Amino acid sequence: MIDAHLGAIPLTHEGATQHLKETWARENNSKIAAWNAQLEQDRVEQEEQDRLTQEEEDACQVQCEKEAEEQRKEVEKKKPKMNTFDPNRLIPTWIEPIPAPYAINKINNLEYIELDYFTVKGCREANADTSKSISQDTLAFTQLEDTIAIHPLAALRPSRTIRNDEDLSWEEMLQAKNTMLHFMAKSAVWLTANAESLAAFFVALELHPRVLQINGKKALLLYQSWARREWFDALKRDKGFNIEQIGEDLLQTLAEEVNERVRDKEFDQVRSLANLNTECALTSLPFFSSPPHNLPLHSPTAYTLPCHFLYSLFTICFHATCYLPLAICHCHLLLTPPPPSPMPFPSTTSSVPKVSPHCYGIPWEVHPLQVVP
Repeated sequence: MIDAHLGAIPLTHEGATQHLKETWARENNSKIAAWNAQLEQDRVEQEEQDRLTQEEEDACQVQCEKEAEEQRKEVEKKKPKMNTFDPNRLIPTWIEPIPAPYAINKINNLEYIELDYFTVKGCREANADTSKSISQDTLAFTQLEDTIAIHPLAALRPSRTIRNDEDLSWEEMLQAKNTMLHFMAKSAVWLTANAESLAAFFVALELHPRVLQINGKKALLLYQSWARREWFDALKRDKGFNIEQIGEDLLQTLAEEVNERVRDKEFDQVRSLANLNTECALTSLPFFSSPPHNLPLHSPTAYTLPCHFLYSLFTICFHATCYLPLAICHCHLLLTPPPPSPMPFPSTTSSVPKVSPHCYGIPWEVHPLQVVP
């Protein structure tokens, strides 16, 4: 280093040493500064990383707490709750009869429903039905057009004992339609025009003159069932008609059908009664009574024709041709005493004791047929 020095003043050993010290100090300080700068940079980066990690952990904790709170709320929703009561309020004087949930669901879906669900009998069966113990959380799938919906199971199960509208009595129909119209208005989903039209339809049925005719109420019940069902189907097809106007032609056709059913039913009852009476007459009574063992064949009381047999035979022929009720059939067999015998009987018959016709099982007082030898 000394030999290589080119300055005017020669470089001594002390100068060279000092120069090396200064050069090392500068380089060392530069390295220290770079090292410290790197340490500071690493510290800053670590702090940033720690901050991001902490923020992520905090966000995860907040999310977990939120999910736990939502789960707690869901559990709270499923727990049964009971509202408080008013200690000054008494029970109502009248409790409204509630139809089956199936009928209420039909009303809310604007669909046809049988009137029997709204009769006193239908409401009582709904209250006594075991479906009332089914929780509203018990759900079932159902299809509404192109959509799959979920409804309570009790609202999808129809009654097994429900009757058709035409099988109701006139009084049951009048009572049931009032209850049905009440729940239609209570559902708040029916159009006012449609609900009023259906109410006017039932009024027209009540005021129709056929109510006073024989089997007229049965014909109107059948017409109500047909017309109301067709009205709901026509509304679904966007071909709704005015149900208030009674179709007299259709009503006349249905009335003839009802009258024919009533006649067939009466004929079947008479036919069954006649067959039963005939069977009893033929199986329980003898055709002819046999003579006693101690009477000769030429005795005037040897052969008898039971009057009950004649009555049964006449009844069979009469009902086989007329099929009229037996209650209006009064048959009296009047057998007059036989004319005097043209020839006297042998003296051997004088010792024959007189035999009462009741000995032969004859229920009426008749004269036996004479057999002339």
